Amino acid sequence: MTNNPCTKFQDDDIYEVFECPEFSTFKYNFIEQYAQHNCVLADIDMVFREKFEGDAFLSTVESLTGSSLIRGAYKKAMCHIMFINYRNRHFNVPVHRESKLKSAWKYVRAVAQFAVYPLWIVYKIGIPSLHKKPKQTYQCGFRVSCCDWSFRNKCRSFDFLIDKNLLSKENVIFCIEEPISSEYRAAIDERGYDSVQIREILKNADISFLYREFLKKQFPAWLKLLIRSPLKPPYMLSLTLEILYKSLLWSKFFEDYHVGHYVVFNDDLPADIIRYIHADRSHTRTWFYIHSCSTNDFLTPPGMDDVLDTLYAFYATHHLVVWGRKMENYYRKHPHFIQCFDRFGCLFSEQVREARERPDTNTPRQKLLMKCHPKKIIGVFDTSFTETCPLGFEDMIRFVSGLLQLLEDFPDIGIIFKNKNSLKLLSEYVPQILPHYQKLQDHPRVYFTDADNTDPTECLAAADLVISAPFTSSSIEAIGAKIPALYYDASNRFPGCYYDRIPRFVAHNYAELKDFVNYWLIFCPPAEFEVYLNSYFKGELHEDFDAKAISRLREQLAS
Repeated sequence: MTNNPCTKFQDDDIYEVFECPEFSTFKYNFIEQYAQHNCVLADIDMVFREKFEGDAFLSTVESLTGSSLIRGAYKKAMCHIMFINYRNRHFNVPVHRESKLKSAWKYVRAVAQFAVYPLWIVYKIGIPSLHKKPKQTYQCGFRVSCCDWSFRNKCRSFDFLIDKNLLSKENVIFCIEEPISSEYRAAIDERGYDSVQIREILKNADISFLYREFLKKQFPAWLKLLIRSPLKPPYMLSLTLEILYKSLLWSKFFEDYHVGHYVVFNDDLPADIIRYIHADRSHTRTWFYIHSCSTNDFLTPPGMDDVLDTLYAFYATHHLVVWGRKMENYYRKHPHFIQCFDRFGCLFSEQVREARERPDTNTPRQKLLMKCHPKKIIGVFDTSFTETCPLGFEDMIRFVSGLLQLLEDFPDIGIIFKNKNSLKLLSEYVPQILPHYQKLQDHPRVYFTDADNTDPTECLAAADLVISAPFTSSSIEAIGAKIPALYYDASNRFPGCYYDRIPRFVAHNYAELKDFVNYWLIFCPPAEFEVYLNSYFKGELHEDFDAKAISRLREQLAS
């Protein structure tokens, strides 16, 4: 890593997390922080071989799951621990070791949880059934989790892939993998979709399944693991329990259901690999679609290798749906078990195109027009700015100040401001931004979405130009729908970044912002914009400009 020597591995790095409660992203160079992901990924295979080559505990888990891929789950869990320790040591951050008493309690608790696992499974099954359920068949299964998009969104709803033609409520099933809100569950039921709660699928399992999958197969392996459990760190025991449990869940799911395809996003947990192993064995094709292009490679300064992220390591899926070559190349740089990269373009650009073609009723555009009558509308998107993000509240204050000046310099524009986090939430963790956001909210030519649950798709569709904080995905989503867009790096945090190779795409100060807005709203002819898209975006950042990425994915899922 150029100008950034890697931290050297130490034995404690994979056994204990040395936490630093006072650690703040803003106190240290954020690129050097993020670059520790690269150091960890460069070391992980070597460390894993040295520490666990021939390890009987992991060999038992591998034998039970029937796949060597399961080792990727342990590597991913180790990556998280190593990253925190590498980062803290790289910056000589004072850390706190747990007391011996606390460490001992954590260790005893992990072993105890491991010991009572069979009783937990018996409790989850309850009274076993004498009869096996008839198998149900669906074309497609969709993962449901607590981190899905709000079901209130008109466009980016949990069922956005269903078109009532190729995919309909008759041939899809929603698979609830994690606890979700009662509102979310009600929305699934109200729309008439079939669903299954994966965590409850063992309830009243038939006796043949209980004998075959648990008593005959998993119980003997559990005994071997229990004997060796006192020699393993608590996080390995917790992960192993999760693998055992999820292995039973997915065994039962694929015994009760046949789905041709299984679709997920945000599939980042180490134990998620077990789902892929069972799906592959059941001839179900798994699909993981990337919903954002806001990755570390776009923050990487010139002269450095792309900064990676351990979160994206060891993905296991048959298909990873990406937007273009740049995104594919970035994910390929991480260790992975991905069989096929499908370059379909940004999915949500299709929704933006469709929203622009629909009648304009009760949309952000209509709400802005109730306040003013601008000649041009700019859609503006902020981003998260917390202790773990590249941008802080001071950066966003400059961002907002630039927007207010823009309103002064361009009296014929109106702004739709789509804030990522509500003002109520911001008041809890970064109240310093509130007076500045309030100025925007009170401006006569600004519609500030805040808690209206406004769909970002409609904010994009209303815009003649999109301005985003660096480097959230909104500007690329707009480009995919042939809407001019740019990033406003108000604090000049990212000079020489990847996007700087594209003319008039990143404004690093207000003078550039004013110049770029003037060009895109007034001077750029459509033919020149078409050339611009094909020259700088097509293929590399966005596969095509027909805005039909959802249709392409839907066709594959229906086949």
